[in-house]
Amino acid sequence: VEALNYECEGLSDFARVLILNQAIPAPLDMKALLTLYAPSALIKHTRESRDFYKMLLEEVQYRVDNSIAAVATERFRVWHDNVPPWFFLQLLRILETYGVACVSSFYLFAFAGFVQDQDGNCVPAPTPKSLGLRFKCREDAVRFYAQWLIDRPGFDMYSWAGRKTAHLLKQMEQWHAGAMIMHLNRGCEGLAQYQLELQSAMLAAGVPVLAYEGNMADKRELDERQVVDRVEAFMESLGLTRCEK
Repeated sequence: VEALNYECEGLSDFARVLILNQAIPAPLDMKALLTLYAPSALIKHTRESRDFYKMLLEEVQYRVDNSIAAVATERFRVWHDNVPPWFFLQLLRILETYGVACVSSFYLFAFAGFVQDQDGNCVPAPTPKSLGLRFKCREDAVRFYAQWLIDRPGFDMYSWAGRKTAHLLKQMEQWHAGAMIMHLNRGCEGLAQYQLELQSAMLAAGVPVLAYEGNMADKRELDERQVVDRVEAFMESLGLTRCEK
C-alpha cells in the first residue's frame, strides 16, 4: 500500500511536470525529459522517486513563472514519436539551432500518471490521497491499482492505430506542437506498431511529418549524416532558418 501511494503520487506529479511544458516558452526540452523520466521507469514505487518528482514539479513551476526557457530562441515546437537514438541525441540539439523546441513524446506518457478528461485532454491522474481513500486490505489496493493502470492513455499506444492517432493529435494540440518528427525505430517493435498508418493520418490532418529510419540502440542501423540532412531540409520546408549566434 505504501509503495502504491508513492507510485501514484510521483507519477501524477510527473504528469504535472509534462503539462507545465505546454507553457510558451517550454521550460524543458525532450533531451532533459529523457533523463528526468528514469525514476518513473525504474524505482517509481519508492519514496525517493515520489520526493524527486515533487521537487522537480516545484522547480519547473519556478521556470514557468519566470519564463526560463529550455530553448531561449523558441519560435516553433515539434513532437517526437518513438524513442530517439540514445547514441544520437545530438539530433535534438540540431533542432535548437533553428529555434525549435521538441516538447515531448508519446513514449514519455507511458511513464507518467495521466488520464483523459471528457474532452480527451490529458490531465493528472487522481491519487488515492486526493480521492480520500484508505485501503483496508491488499485486495482493495490491487483493485485500485489495476483500474488506475487501465485508465491511463499511455499503454494503448500498443493497441490500435486509430486510438493512438487520436491521442497524438490531441496531445500535439495541447502542447502547441506544429509538426511531428517520427523515428521508425527497429529497436522497439511495440512502439513501432502503426507508425506508417500514423504518418498517413497526421499528413491527412495537415500536420507536417518527418520520418527517419534507425534503431534506438544499434548505431549500425542509423545513417547520422542522412538524418541530419533530412532534418535540415525539413526545417527549411517549415520556413525556418538557423538562428544567428
